[in-house]
Amino acid sequence: MPKRILPILLTTVAAASLSVVVGIFTAHAQVVQDAPKSVAPGMNPGTGQINSGTAVQAPAGAPPGANDQSGGGAKVTNRAPPSDTHAATNQPMPTPEQARAALLAPDSPDPAIGQIALPPTGAAGTAKSATGDAPAENAKAQQADNNAQSKDGSEKESTGQATRDVMAKQLAHETSPNKPIGSTTQTLPAKFSERNDILGRLPTMAWPLRLNDEDRGKIFDAVMTAKGDAVELGQLKPADQLPATLALNAMHPLPEPLAAQPVLNNIQAVKGKDKVLLVNPATRIVVDVIGKS
Repeated sequence: MPKRILPILLTTVAAASLSVVVGIFTAHAQVVQDAPKSVAPGMNPGTGQINSGTAVQAPAGAPPGANDQSGGGAKVTNRAPPSDTHAATNQPMPTPEQARAALLAPDSPDPAIGQIALPPTGAAGTAKSATGDAPAENAKAQQADNNAQSKDGSEKESTGQATRDVMAKQLAHETSPNKPIGSTTQTLPAKFSERNDILGRLPTMAWPLRLNDEDRGKIFDAVMTAKGDAVELGQLKPADQLPATLALNAMHPLPEPLAAQPVLNNIQAVKGKDKVLLVNPATRIVVDVIGKS
């Protein structure tokens, strides 16, 4: 009798255990099914739309530009100036006349020698003319101003501090400017050189040709007297690209005497009603504009 009951008992216990396990899994599956699904922001499970359509906000540190940010409109008050009239530093670009004057300014290859004492005005000979030296032609004027300041200071000031100030000014007049040693006209930082400051704010493609007023006048007269009708040039300026129609019909080589100059090598001209465009024919880029002087 016991041998017959034992298998039945084991079978009953196993069936009961299996029922319990199945019930636990069924209850867990029901809980998982009933729990709300975690959906990523912007995802609509019903339509499959990923982006909900809300406006994307600009980063908090994004600099204001010429375009409105995040639909702000009038909220953007410190917009960047137009890039066609201002340099990357937000400073206005120089005019063609300013750029030409800076480019044709005297270019000394002598390196700056730092701040040194200059020889007295009455001494024989002059110091070497270099970027770091005060202009020789101003030495006499500086010395006269020096003496006047020294005399005026000694008469009006009676304290030792005033005397030291006068001596300091005198020493400053008798030394060359304290510019970076070894710098030349072209490598002098913009804060020491108005020339380099102007050229630094000018796009490279807008640099004028190295032509003085006499050369420009000759080019203008030669192109205007050449055969061919004048065309309307509009507001084309250096660094602009000449329209293809003008390049095909109105761009012509310069007269032979002018074309032989190295600075005008591979340059062609377009005759307008009151000005002449000098153009690089390979790229149709306007390199200079010459008006009637």
